Amino acid sequence: MSEKELAKLGDAIVNLLASAILTLLKKRPVALKVPNDILSDVYRTVASSSPHLIKKPSSVNKATCIEAHFARIWLQKQISIDELIADGYEYAKQLQEKSGLNEREIVIRSLSYLISKYGK
Repeated sequence: MSEKELAKLGDAIVNLLASAILTLLKKRPVALKVPNDILSDVYRTVASSSPHLIKKPSSVNKATCIEAHFARIWLQKQISIDELIADGYEYAKQLQEKSGLNEREIVIRSLSYLISKYGK
């Protein structure tokens, strides 16, 4: 499967993760389409802290690379979507309690955390 094909599935996974994490944090339904600029920030965050985890083919952009990475994590049965949501929520809750970050930063840091933890 190509990066772009994986990214189509990964797009749905990323949107579900971000929406579910924010829904649990805010205690009300949140539906989020994660924009490419946030995914690019996730890429930069992971690449700077764990460069061995992310290898972007020259034919795809950073957002596509992140989406494909989440698809691989799930397809390789490393962790279930429910477990990703639960772990991402616990991490986001700690972030919110300690630093009061805005929604954008919570999404960036939570997705970066999940890739760093499970994307090996």
